Amino acid sequence: MMTRPVVALTAVLAIGSPQALSGQNWKTVSASRAAQGEEHLEVSVTYGVGELRLSAGPDDLLYRTRLTFDEDAATPVHEYRDGELHVGISQYRGNALRFKEWSSEGAFDVELSPQVPMDLELEFGAVQADLDFTGLALTSLELETGASESAVHMDEPNVVTMDQASFHVGAADFNISGLGNFNARRISVEAGVGSVTLELGGTWVQESELDIEMGLGSLELRIPRSLGVRLERSSFLTSMDTGGMVRRDGAFYSANWDGAERKIDVEISAAFGSVDIVWIR
Repeated sequence: MMTRPVVALTAVLAIGSPQALSGQNWKTVSASRAAQGEEHLEVSVTYGVGELRLSAGPDDLLYRTRLTFDEDAATPVHEYRDGELHVGISQYRGNALRFKEWSSEGAFDVELSPQVPMDLELEFGAVQADLDFTGLALTSLELETGASESAVHMDEPNVVTMDQASFHVGAADFNISGLGNFNARRISVEAGVGSVTLELGGTWVQESELDIEMGLGSLELRIPRSLGVRLERSSFLTSMDTGGMVRRDGAFYSANWDGAERKIDVEISAAFGSVDIVWIR
């Protein structure tokens, strides 16, 4: 088990000049912290409405954030202590932490250290999100979003093993590319209403499980031809194009299953909508 150091809060906040807009009081708040030999991080990011961008940052920084928000509608959150980081924007009412809507002109940029393994939690609402996990050392990932338009990338293999990557999606247009690079033993995707595209490219360094639950909407699985796939499904009123997979023993198998070097088990539970399998190079 890794020893987590006790580190005091020393982040620096820089407040820029507010942008004058009618009925709104815009401010920009920045925060960063130099890396000090931390061995592990627990990171929580919460955001309501606007643009969210997350990526790996410089090697010498533990994190760096830049938040543009309407001060009259929202309260920024920035807390760091003992290897735990909580950043984002929220509204306090009494003892309850609640999100409050504000202008979609808001933006939140988050950069995290590529050198420190971390557990990452993301929660956001009506957001246009670009989440590039390339270069991050993720030991676990949990993402929850509402009515968003989200693009998730992992262009290089995760250098540490991830126990589980979980995605909970509401009414959203949700796309993930490079699922094989997550280096996760189990990946789960739960979607309510909308369109979900999962691209299974990347380097599958271990046999993995992919569990998908769909409510009302469309699901497209983009699968490399070199990847062996075993697929089970349970559905109500859902059409499915298996893309030429062979059915045997109650499941669907890719033609290369028996001889494939890399394999993945996929389980799909869908209520209404469509499921399409697309083979890619």
